[in-house]
Amino acid sequence: MSGVQWCDLCKVRLSSEALLHMHDNGKRHHKKVVERDALQALAARSVFISGLNPEIVITESEISEALSCFGKVEKVHLDIRRGKYVIVEFDQEFSAHKAIFEDKIRIGHQVLPIRARKINFDQCKAKSKIYEIDTNKLINEINGLATFAGQVDSLLELYCLNDTEITERIKCTQTLTVALSDYFSSDVHVRIFGSSSTSLGTKGSDI
Repeated sequence: MSGVQWCDLCKVRLSSEALLHMHDNGKRHHKKVVERDALQALAARSVFISGLNPEIVITESEISEALSCFGKVEKVHLDIRRGKYVIVEFDQEFSAHKAIFEDKIRIGHQVLPIRARKINFDQCKAKSKIYEIDTNKLINEINGLATFAGQVDSLLELYCLNDTEITERIKCTQTLTVALSDYFSSDVHVRIFGSSSTSLGTKGSDI
């Protein structure tokens, strides 16, 4: 049977059912199936607890102890930015089901709702943050320095790549090299180019 086919997992179109069958048996598709199944299994044995009061200090050990009545707790992910939610991972799916059925849990002085954890496979990768240059801040910083050399040093510190950011870019190229090696028969290498490969690279610049 002919006709355009669609793989929702890989987000690709195939021109025939035969090609879709080949795609489904391919290494790339199989890897995504394994990743998706692992995420779904993780979500099934996890719970999401919201409504935490950020003004009340609560520790991961307190959360783990409170949830241990449902089963063994493997990991606790506390919202470190605002302290308003927590994700708890059990070692068994049944433990998560018991917690969700209970509907609420007391942790310290708070009674909080328990919900099933949902993971969107398509959005599991963190979004990169775009760095924008604040020209007003730059002008104020430079105007406050007496010498030209001091102004240049301040500019470099504020907006040029430091050693940590250069190392991150090198690690990124190494990761890409490993990923692309599955699709090329010969050796493939991803290298940094342009301003990111020199001291002129700025924060937020691409590779």
